[in-house]
Amino acid sequence: RRGQLLRLEDAVVKLVAFAMLVPSLVLLGVWTVYPVVKAVQLGHLRCDSTGQRCRDAGWGQYRDAFLSHEFQQALLVSVKLAVMTVPTGLALGVGLAVLADKHLRGIGAFRTIFSSTVATSVAVASLVWFVLLQPEIGVLSDLFSRWIPQLKNPGLLRDPDTALPAVALSSIWASLGFTFIVITAGLQGIPRELQESAFVDGAGGWRRFTNVTLPLLSPTLLFTTVVLTSRAFQAYGEI
Repeated sequence: RRGQLLRLEDAVVKLVAFAMLVPSLVLLGVWTVYPVVKAVQLGHLRCDSTGQRCRDAGWGQYRDAFLSHEFQQALLVSVKLAVMTVPTGLALGVGLAVLADKHLRGIGAFRTIFSSTVATSVAVASLVWFVLLQPEIGVLSDLFSRWIPQLKNPGLLRDPDTALPAVALSSIWASLGFTFIVITAGLQGIPRELQESAFVDGAGGWRRFTNVTLPLLSPTLLFTTVVLTSRAFQAYGEI
């Protein structure tokens, strides 16, 4: 009888869990799964200029798109943007999070400053950097043009060699608040006892960071890397 009660309790728990998941599953199906399936279905159709007289073209249109010069060039630029933004943004986020993890007076103000960009939209951040990098009125152009002549002539955003790094700079700044918050949460989840034990054993600050902090922070770093890479490949507002 006890076994029957346990099985009944397990079945009730599974039923309640499924009932709680149903709303999310419905939303996921309506707003994610169905649009993807419908988009793939429509991608098989070849229609005239009016959108009528459609016929099934199979996977040929996808093959043409993937093999086109435009798609390959766009993919290459996206990879370059990811290479520029992800490692740098991750390193800056870790560095700021480690600095802000100290128990010092007034450190809360610095945490607020470091995380403030998370409240800034992509459009606002892009416009801010667009103005800062303007050759005629940009503050950065006035301050650093002596060392970086491209800031004034022709301007970072007007030079094909520097346009992408300039966009990457604004993207790193816009994502830094999110990276800082996530990594700070990961640092706070590391037991202080491990740091104290390493300190008692004679490990210096750098050794404690590489042998204790980084290994325990690896799941958070993996999550942040995936999110930043996804953002880099979906960059549209910055461009």
